[in-house]
Amino acid sequence: MDTNFKWKNWQLIARPEWVISKYYQNLTESPEYRFQSVQQIKYHLPYDNSVVAGCGIYGHSGYYIANAVNPSLIEASTILDAWAGFDVSNYFEFVRELKTLFLQQFMVPIRFRHHSMCKFFGSI
Repeated sequence: MDTNFKWKNWQLIARPEWVISKYYQNLTESPEYRFQSVQQIKYHLPYDNSVVAGCGIYGHSGYYIANAVNPSLIEASTILDAWAGFDVSNYFEFVRELKTLFLQQFMVPIRFRHHSMCKFFGSI
């Protein structure tokens, strides 16, 4: 159910995805719900340039690790990432990314990270 909506110089792109599995008591290591959703908004400028901002949210419901002796619960978790940048013509993309902006109940702690990227789309 992707969305690509354009209005004047604005463009909204959204790609939500939900995976819902039937819960079986004897089948562990599979969360009942998994989800990810990426949203991005662009403001188009002259000469194929644009300003971009977006966020992504990822997560799952709680589930048990299969272990006959001592089953362990992996609690539900959610992670939020955000980014902003510029598209220069159709060849360059400059992006500043904030990874793990929000983290809820993740088994292994993940530190907040930030990245700057410059991507080139073309041939040399």
